[in-house]
Amino acid sequence: MWSKTLLIVALAALFIAAPAPAHADETCTALANDVDAYNACTSKVNSHCVGTGGFFSGVHATCTYPDGGRDDCIGHMSPFSTQITDFTCTYFPPGAP
Repeated sequence: MWSKTLLIVALAALFIAAPAPAHADETCTALANDVDAYNACTSKVNSHCVGTGGFFSGVHATCTYPDGGRDDCIGHMSPFSTQITDFTCTYFPPGAP
């Protein structure tokens, strides 16, 4: 009986002490160099992403996070395929213009 109670208290203490990501820039923005990982991350944190651009002009995307912060991203495509060759993002905290 005591061992079960001790186990429950220890698990609860670990849950309370575990740090949560403070901002999206600590989770998704750093993954921008891997487009698939970035997309998976923004989906996981329920961000809303809107992209514009074309084949020759590159791709611009803005992902807005539930906390009001956002990533502004720019990607370039290969001239020989539809693959994105590089993708970088800049994080703007909630309330930034």
